[in-house]
Amino acid sequence: EPFVRTCHAGAAEVVVPVHFGSQLGLIAFIGQFTVRPRKVPGLTAKSEEEVAILLAAGAVLGGSLRDHFSGAGTGASRESGFVRDVREFIATNLGSNPTVADAAAAVGLSPSRTRHRITEETGGTFTGIRDELRLDTARRLLLGTVMPVRAVAETCGFADPNYFYRWFKGQLGISPGGFRRAARTPVPLP
Repeated sequence: EPFVRTCHAGAAEVVVPVHFGSQLGLIAFIGQFTVRPRKVPGLTAKSEEEVAILLAAGAVLGGSLRDHFSGAGTGASRESGFVRDVREFIATNLGSNPTVADAAAAVGLSPSRTRHRITEETGGTFTGIRDELRLDTARRLLLGTVMPVRAVAETCGFADPNYFYRWFKGQLGISPGGFRRAARTPVPLP
């Protein structure tokens, strides 16, 4: 996930690491700026809210870059058919909070073998894939619809909207409502 890096002189930038599976593929940078009240000659000072907006933009940028360079939606994806089938099952059933046992039944394997193949082929876990899809879906719904946060939580498979709030904030460092507001607030360019 994007984070803010500040050098010893006070210049800051948003760092957006983009991973492909377990491998770091590229890094994008948004900046440079300072965080108020600190001032560095020649750099624009940003409030904490403006930094949160830049972090939210970085999260969206990172997802778009990952999709673009991995060939998502183009048929050129590097994922195996098995992993694509698991992802598709999770995405299709996200609202019902699918488990590894559910996905295993859908692909015709045991839960243990399904977990093993996911780890073997992606370097990640079933929960990691489900959380990635949940986060991508939540971001898309928060940015592209006026659905209440409670409905976004349900769509992403969270029965408790309060847990969704804590989970989302833990993932991105900003609440779902704050993410929506931040993304809709224009950031003045220097």
